[in-house]
Amino acid sequence: FSVRHLALARPTGFIIGVTLSLWWGYLQYIDKKEFRDILKEILLITSLSGAGLSLYVLYLYYLMGDGFAFMHIEAAWNRHFRVFLFTMFHGFTHIKHLTDSLFAILGSIIIWIMSRYKMWRLNALLLGITGLLALSTGITSIGRYIFANPLMIEFLTYKIISYPLIVRLPFLVVLAILHILTTIFWFRGSPIFL
Repeated sequence: FSVRHLALARPTGFIIGVTLSLWWGYLQYIDKKEFRDILKEILLITSLSGAGLSLYVLYLYYLMGDGFAFMHIEAAWNRHFRVFLFTMFHGFTHIKHLTDSLFAILGSIIIWIMSRYKMWRLNALLLGITGLLALSTGITSIGRYIFANPLMIEFLTYKIISYPLIVRLPFLVVLAILHILTTIFWFRGSPIFL
């Protein structure tokens, strides 16, 4: 699993690759490594991520004849850059996006909580960058970008398992019931998911 694979998964993976390279550089700086060597490693990781993004574009070109199809789809969905706070609070003015705005606020709170634990800071940083990118282009899929992210799932699982069994068990039962109901509503085309 490498930075290149992150970039192949999504175009935002390039930004995640740059973030990881800066994090790596910061760790090397703390270890008192020479700045020139740190810069070389940062540029190497960033270039690997760029190579992954280039391969993704070539793959889309081969598959669809349009290497930047993802950009055209985003434009067709009327997604364009805005300040993330504007996007988040604009969702409260439309009943259709109310749930998305609540997910965005809840996700921001959980990311902030995650960042307070030393061992979860890198995850919080990566999840925060992903959330900022998603919120800066629209609020529609924010629940998927934040709460379906493996980094968030890993943290929430860690937190749930750390509770005693008497608290953990009912919580897991409620989650299982919500999962079943969500699956049923999804397959029936409930307007909740439109």
